[in-house]
Amino acid sequence: MAATQGIRSTKTYIWYLKDVLGTGATSSVYLGRHKKNGDVVAVKMFNHLSYMRPRDVQQREFEVLLKLNHKNIIHLDQIEEDQISKQPVIVMELCTGGSLYTYLDTPENLYGLKEKEFLQVLNDVSAGMKHLRDKGIVHRDIKPGNIMMVKGEDGVIVYKLADFGAARELEDDEAFKSLYGTEEYLHPDLYERAVLGKRNRTEFTAQTDLWSLGVTFFHTATGSLPFRAHGGRNNRDVMHRITTTKKSSMISGVQEVPNGPIIWSEDLPKTCHFSPDMRHQVKTLLSHTMECNIQKMWTFDIFFDFVQRLTSMRPVDVFVAPTCECHIVYVEPQRKVADFQDKMAHLTGIQPETQSLLWDKEVFDLKKCLKCEDLPQTSPDNPLILVRMGAEVFPSVKVPSLPTQPKTATHFSVQQDSTLAKNCSAVMCYYVNVVGSLARIETLITQTVKAVVVVLRMDYMKLRSEHSAVKSFCLQADCRWRALERSLTLLVLTGVDGASLDEIKLRIIKCKERLYELNKVCDHVESSLDAVEKTAIKDDYLSSQWEGIRQQLVLPVEKIGRLKVLCEEGLSTYKHFKRDKQTKQLSYNEEQIHRMDKEKLAKKMVNAKKIFDELFEILKSLHHNFGTWHGTGSETRKFQDQLTSAMYRLPDLPHNYKKVLNELSKIEDKVNELVRSKSGTAPVSQPPTAPKETTEVTTSITPSFPQTSGFSRVRYGGADYRTDSLMSSVQQLIQDLPLDSLGMVPVPRAVKESLQQYEDSLNTFKVQLECGNGSLSRNFADNRLT
Repeated sequence: MAATQGIRSTKTYIWYLKDVLGTGATSSVYLGRHKKNGDVVAVKMFNHLSYMRPRDVQQREFEVLLKLNHKNIIHLDQIEEDQISKQPVIVMELCTGGSLYTYLDTPENLYGLKEKEFLQVLNDVSAGMKHLRDKGIVHRDIKPGNIMMVKGEDGVIVYKLADFGAARELEDDEAFKSLYGTEEYLHPDLYERAVLGKRNRTEFTAQTDLWSLGVTFFHTATGSLPFRAHGGRNNRDVMHRITTTKKSSMISGVQEVPNGPIIWSEDLPKTCHFSPDMRHQVKTLLSHTMECNIQKMWTFDIFFDFVQRLTSMRPVDVFVAPTCECHIVYVEPQRKVADFQDKMAHLTGIQPETQSLLWDKEVFDLKKCLKCEDLPQTSPDNPLILVRMGAEVFPSVKVPSLPTQPKTATHFSVQQDSTLAKNCSAVMCYYVNVVGSLARIETLITQTVKAVVVVLRMDYMKLRSEHSAVKSFCLQADCRWRALERSLTLLVLTGVDGASLDEIKLRIIKCKERLYELNKVCDHVESSLDAVEKTAIKDDYLSSQWEGIRQQLVLPVEKIGRLKVLCEEGLSTYKHFKRDKQTKQLSYNEEQIHRMDKEKLAKKMVNAKKIFDELFEILKSLHHNFGTWHGTGSETRKFQDQLTSAMYRLPDLPHNYKKVLNELSKIEDKVNELVRSKSGTAPVSQPPTAPKETTEVTTSITPSFPQTSGFSRVRYGGADYRTDSLMSSVQQLIQDLPLDSLGMVPVPRAVKESLQQYEDSLNTFKVQLECGNGSLSRNFADNRLT
């Protein structure tokens, strides 16, 4: 008989009264099983307080559950009758993860959930609430204890609203009079009536659920309640004063000492794990839901729209190199990329015009992105890297906000020691989380260095290629003005008048002067590139320099491991003290062990803080050296400045060279015209057409040489002087040659000798003209490069 007293059952299910999953004011929930297939369920039994309520109130929970069917609301399996008490029981799906309150009460989450987990809670709870409002139902007891966690087959946690004992049907324009809920989560008007017993008003709307949602989300984000009077429920008048006198922008108010002032805050606590952007988003949500004045509070429609927009935003991970901060920037996929840049400027102080992003070891060009959905897929370990263009002074690393270490009392108390152990282990868990971020930052600094070096090399190669193409314009112009100078002798011999000759000389001089200026710029660019190649590119100097710095400032793996061990030992002590608390009374030996463990726990917490400080100092030094390597006055910055200078100078050179080449072409046409008019002989070739525009410079190099169409054939003394055949042969040889690793053409000795032969031929021809020798042998004039 005694064995069966602890067993209860319905027609289909059976459960043990010792298997309690949770207990509330009017009911308890037990672990049950299906009698035939053994499936586990949750069975809710009502106590005598519930039976004291009117029958229609008891029936209301059944009716509400029968109307609801949503993945974020606890699923009702059956409503059956207890075979002993003959009272109805509710059979529901079993939530294996427990409640959100229990999850938040663990040391790992005592300072709130991580950002990704919080968004999951926000999304699931809001979806469940929307289903309630669509069905015209008000919950009236929203709190972390009534949000259950279910782990799906895929391992993903789903959060579900539960406990509809206080729920009832209520449209937006209706009001209710009955008082339900948990006082820490009640709207101030309900609190005043239900807790303080003041008859301030008799009707309340469904919007009171929004206040409860705001308090629940604050608790989820921070691990603590937003409004707290010293002494808790023993100081309810102060609690009411806090919630009713707060300004609309305030999201928390705490009284830390008896009769002390209220410490107000518009922001989440510094120990909250959220990134700055998420802090701002959540602050907006909380300030508009935890609003005492119902008229100023958001409506449910506005609340649902805000949550839907926030949870559908795309997170973009960004590592801000100058400050070594990791950001998560939330952007709407369809918005312009300029919105992302503006948000980054607001969060970091780096204005859009000076933002430079690195991704996958190259510069990420935001101009290629029309919308935020075009941004790359990032992660905390592979973020966009943000650096500031131009001169940059690296600020000091911000010291992370750490929770205050709890004071360890010397007296013995199993009740208080359990709480103390939880708080101590929570602080050590927080240290471990922050150190994990420090280790990630250490890796990201090295990634930034590698990206900067790769970008510098790529910029160098691109500029070297462009400069080589510009150099070909320089060679063309140089050859053509020299050829024109030699042609002046020919003009004298043909009897061209002095005025025309002076005009041509003046035009050639102007071209030479302009070419001199352009060549100086071209040579300056070349010297800058040579300096970068010699000092930075060759032997991978910058990477070697950083590697020497980094090896001296590595976060010691053994210290990180020791910190984790201390944290695990603290958690073990907390579990031990929790069992002692449930035992309530310890034997003498157990008490002595308890006291020794308490002393050890205090020492472990001190050692954990010491290790954390040492690790943070190493990261500070690493960041300082990173600033020395990349900041103002560094060799890296000097090389970047040299390349930047080349970037500014190169783009205009091709256009300016083309202008000079076009002018030289016009002079060539003029010379040909004068020669033909004086010799009285029609040219063998067709009259030269207007010179075509010179091809734009590209990154690929096509060696080019002077075009001599204006001098294709000059008849003199019965001989054809075919300079075009010589140059065509040279050009053909050059075009067939391969490029080296720098994009240059290595010229063989034979080609150099042929070019020298061509130069000597021109000089010989000039001497013969000056001596009055009017005929040249065809063999000499037809000399070709082979």
